[in-house]
Amino acid sequence: MPLSITLLVEAVAGLYSGGTFFIFLSFFTPFLWIVTMTSTETDLRLGALVGHGPSLYALGIACLTGAYGPDKVSEAATWLWLAQDSGEVIAPWVAELLAAKGLTLTPPPDLPEPKTPDISAPPHAAMPSAQELYARAEAAAHAGDAMAMTILGHYAEVGFITAPNLELAFSWYSKAAAHGNMYGLAEYARCLLYGIGTQANTTSALAAFMQAAFMGHEQAGKTAALAMLTGTLPADKTLCFQLIHDAAKTDEEAYATLAYLYAIGYGTIEDKPKAQEMIFTLLRNNKGWKLPDGIDVDTRAFC
Repeated sequence: MPLSITLLVEAVAGLYSGGTFFIFLSFFTPFLWIVTMTSTETDLRLGALVGHGPSLYALGIACLTGAYGPDKVSEAATWLWLAQDSGEVIAPWVAELLAAKGLTLTPPPDLPEPKTPDISAPPHAAMPSAQELYARAEAAAHAGDAMAMTILGHYAEVGFITAPNLELAFSWYSKAAAHGNMYGLAEYARCLLYGIGTQANTTSALAAFMQAAFMGHEQAGKTAALAMLTGTLPADKTLCFQLIHDAAKTDEEAYATLAYLYAIGYGTIEDKPKAQEMIFTLLRNNKGWKLPDGIDVDTRAFC
């Protein structure tokens, strides 16, 4: 584990004090995030704090583009440095944007110089064990960290450290959902949809998916809409169309599905020319056109 990520993991300890949410990093000015951050930004920063490379990268880009306000643009260089240090590749367009803003990748100011490795020490001697990582997540969860609750739910579901326990997984997911964590909500909804560790309840599952989607979870809305189309969730044509329409802005599978909805007039006014043009757009871009599994398609609907 890179030294910078080790420091980030160590910084997770002491995230909470007296039930009030404060996060401090030894090499950053302290932030009182509960006042200034959206729930999406909170989850992204928590992912970065535990050393999740994609979260570090996404947070750096969000800051760089000003998504979280102009006062946080300067953070981008450090988050992207940490992302690169964790193994993520900085895309050329990101490097160009950094240069345009006069920024260069910058390590945290108090990051110690790397020590000369002791060749007599066993490899990864300083890396925390799986048991230690589990204990840290468990401690954070009991202290009120909703992301840690979600992680513990995943651990319980897949059997990390202990044997798989679906009931315990659902319990942790439900606690994370109750704390308003959108990732926990999405997992909670999935369990309710398929009866994982609990009795299936499609109405509650759909409600939880919607809460996660409207909080900013990118896949929750699409997942719910596709489940409606396959009959796994209760049908709601208007909502289904809107969810697929929103997801289609960034998701090719949703874009292909949206074309089909236009073709058959599902949740919207039938518009076959628009559906045909959308399919041609996919084909022109060598994307192909294929609907998700479970959706029966009569291609005559496009004629």
